[in-house]
Amino acid sequence: MKIFGQYSVYFVVFLKEFLTYFVYAVVLSIRNRKRQLWQLRLIFGFVTGIILCIPLGILRTEISGVTMKIICSSIIVIYIFALLFFVYKENFAEICFCWTGVIATKGFSGNLFALMLNLCGKNDLETISFFDKPNDARDWAINFAIHFIILAAVWFVIRKNDKLTDDASNVRSAIILIIITFLLNCPLYALVHDYQAADFNLAICCKLLFTIIYFFILAVRAGFLRNDRISAELKITDELLRQDKKRYAEMKDNVDLINMKCHDVKRQLTAFQGKLTDAEINALSDAIKIYDSNLKTGNEILDTVLYQKRLYCENNGINLSCIADGKRLDFISSADLYALSSNALENAIEAVNKLDDDEKKVITFSVRKDGNDVLIETTNYYCGVKELNNGQMQTDKPDKIHHGYGIKSMRYIAKSYGGELSFYTEDDMFFLNITVPIPKKAE
Repeated sequence: MKIFGQYSVYFVVFLKEFLTYFVYAVVLSIRNRKRQLWQLRLIFGFVTGIILCIPLGILRTEISGVTMKIICSSIIVIYIFALLFFVYKENFAEICFCWTGVIATKGFSGNLFALMLNLCGKNDLETISFFDKPNDARDWAINFAIHFIILAAVWFVIRKNDKLTDDASNVRSAIILIIITFLLNCPLYALVHDYQAADFNLAICCKLLFTIIYFFILAVRAGFLRNDRISAELKITDELLRQDKKRYAEMKDNVDLINMKCHDVKRQLTAFQGKLTDAEINALSDAIKIYDSNLKTGNEILDTVLYQKRLYCENNGINLSCIADGKRLDFISSADLYALSSNALENAIEAVNKLDDDEKKVITFSVRKDGNDVLIETTNYYCGVKELNNGQMQTDKPDKIHHGYGIKSMRYIAKSYGGELSFYTEDDMFFLNITVPIPKKAE
């Protein structure tokens, strides 16, 4: 570093800071969508960042003081922000949250490492060694190991979170979080860092404070991501429920029309007496019976759903049996009841359709009162292993985004009425139970 002469000290300081940010940015953004030629973009950003450290080292050497320190540190973190935009093809909120994770993780690991040195009686401004006799190879290995463990832990948590949706509220949250992180990381930290050098105990307190602050930023960031994921799932569930309501209205009109036509055809059959043989009359009557709904549970919505599913089962060799006291479900809204019963039966039908054994293509559906609750049960055979994830049944369809919400929407509806949904398997049987408390006024 002699080539830089008197400027080499601060050049090395800023180079180390930039390289640390760069490594953290690459690791924590590894799941982001890349732009075309992203490898070349990353290399260009790496080289440009190193070159940037030269004028920063000169400025910091020539102009002393806290203000210049804040300006130089701010330039580096702003450059990292621009680099993320230059390399990765993500929306503004996602880049902001990614940058926040990089800055907070670097601040957390750096302050935690310095705090560990201080607690061991070492001055982090003078050494990185925990031992009385420094050894560069050993001490740098420990330094890198501690930072790597912290970085790996943060990455392990971050990788579980879904990406942010491109929502206006997320942009506002990202801007607020990025401003707070920037102010804490550059102006405040630079001011405190100079003063803590004068008192060892103050240095320990300051590092502990900033360790907690950076950890809090990471926790808030994770909370934003979790809430965004839940909000996105609720939006999908609400949209599915809206579609279910529309489907119910259309299906009810069709069912009413079919029943009316069946009734007219049965009356007209009497006009063919003597013109057709008894066998022909009986064949026509049997055909009409398939479409003539006579299942009455006491609830019009449930009757409509069962009619539709029974037609499908009749035409596909599935035995659907039903014992339902539909009057117990009158307190549930039409759209919600349609979604509950329709999704439950559709899941069962999908499962038995995969079976090779026709004798196992059997579905039982029941609605009954159980104490102060109404219990909706669906039982069916199934093949293979149901994939579970945190108590959720996963879809085996390629489109994971728009499929697999049947169970989620049913659980969402059940909870909205104070109930719960559960399911379990026993041998080759699948049992789905929805329990909803009956309001006192509905008893």
